[in-house]
Amino acid sequence: MSNSRAFSSEDYTVGWICPLPCELAAAVSMLDERHSPPLAQCNVDDNNYVLGRIGAHNVVMTCLPGGSKGKVAAAVAATRMTVTFGSLRFLLLVGTAGGVPNGKDVRLGDVIISHPDTRCGGVVQYDFGKTVQEGRFVHTTTLNKPPRVLRNAVSALLVQYMCRPAALSIQLSQIVKKAGYSRPDSETDVLYESSHDHPLEAKTCFRCDTNKSLQRPARSWDGPVAHLGVVASGDQVMRWATRRDELWGELKMDCFEMEAAGLMDDFPCLVIRGISNYADSHKNNAWRQYAAAAAAAYARELLGIVPGGLAAKIPSIVRGEMDSGKEMTVVRGLLWRATPDGMDDGVAKQQPSLVSGKTFAHAGPEGFMDCDSIEPDCPITDMEVFDAPPPGLGSPESGSVPHSPV
Repeated sequence: MSNSRAFSSEDYTVGWICPLPCELAAAVSMLDERHSPPLAQCNVDDNNYVLGRIGAHNVVMTCLPGGSKGKVAAAVAATRMTVTFGSLRFLLLVGTAGGVPNGKDVRLGDVIISHPDTRCGGVVQYDFGKTVQEGRFVHTTTLNKPPRVLRNAVSALLVQYMCRPAALSIQLSQIVKKAGYSRPDSETDVLYESSHDHPLEAKTCFRCDTNKSLQRPARSWDGPVAHLGVVASGDQVMRWATRRDELWGELKMDCFEMEAAGLMDDFPCLVIRGISNYADSHKNNAWRQYAAAAAAAYARELLGIVPGGLAAKIPSIVRGEMDSGKEMTVVRGLLWRATPDGMDDGVAKQQPSLVSGKTFAHAGPEGFMDCDSIEPDCPITDMEVFDAPPPGLGSPESGSVPHSPV
């Protein structure tokens, strides 16, 4: 269903990013209504958007450009999205992934939701670290956890279906079916022993040894199962079961993908991934569309838990809210334009300098403040104040602060 009412960019509070076009198609099928025509975009924003509503939330959706994948492409898309849509409260990264069938009973079509544990915030960048003696690789990075509002919603959804374990699976199945997606036959969900590699150059698993497939107990229902777990994110596609299992022994992750590491530290984001393969050499696309739809169905169900009024009260991604104690949240890595009014309604504007690469916050008559060396939530009084913007940054009075290139 479409809605011809004119919406402004400030009407949208939820950003939804899909790495692949087929994942965006599944996401669009979840909309309660679609908004058109597209809005005017900021001059540095070349994303293509689908606008619409899910429940009480106006949602803006996009996918990565063809031929682009990974954390950098995701970060660029998210940054440009938040430039045009300045009222976004959080992002959802929704798509498919390679599952890790160790620990949890993860199967094709299931959904993994990034969830913090005692070791990480829910996403681990598994290829970031250092090599030490004897060639041993040590992981050295920790990424942020999802925002509280989304973690609360995940918990509420879990509680809602806790007494009926199959109910969420059935609900997701109904949403997927209504959207026009069908589940592949369960017989095509084959998990091979880690030591059994797919024959080189073979396009199907016809020549794979069925005696090397693992027998798993049948489920009492066919729908997707949602698992809270750890998402492994890196700059390579995982297609080797031996390495998959080695990394699981170190990090206890539940799936592999390539984009989340580019978002978690700079955007309030939850990762939702449908399992389309087992991150092994037998990887194929037979389950991709269904897995994408399952992930989108979970995201839709999750947004139904977040009240629209509550989302509107959350500070937007691109603004640091100022309270009476003059505390300012510094949001790094975003493109901000100073306005002629300077500080408006307690909102501090932030803009990276084209010349120095440093980030300055404009706070009205006080001038430009150096935010590069401070931590988030640092009081304004701790910042270094400049009488005028650095050369080339533009005039706050004229509103001519240029956008930094991305």
